[in-house]
Amino acid sequence: AGAHRNHIITPALEYSTLAGNRTFLRLALSAEFTGEKYADYYFGITPVGAGASGLATYYPDGGLASLGSSVLATYSLSGRRAGWSLFGVASYKRLQGDIAASPIARNVGSPNQFFGTVGLGYTF
Repeated sequence: AGAHRNHIITPALEYSTLAGNRTFLRLALSAEFTGEKYADYYFGITPVGAGASGLATYYPDGGLASLGSSVLATYSLSGRRAGWSLFGVASYKRLQGDIAASPIARNVGSPNQFFGTVGLGYTF
């Protein structure tokens, strides 16, 4: 939507495999590189923001923003292409550089970012 008017580059290395007749696995490693305007928009703190939040004024640079990994697993309950399946996703991302040093990540949040979910899906 043009909020930060900058770039985010996310190279990734992924490996996918069928682990049997009913199970699919995908493993991924990724990095995230951002521009200075993106880092400043989401992790910077202006003097006005510092006054309102109590956090220190902060002006981050762009560069390596995070390193992460994830795993996706699905298990077909029907054993066919169509039908019900269980799935799960787990990921971990570690913020890096100026992004990790931001008072937003350091004092209010955390440089360690976790995500996980499980669900039930239907393919038709």
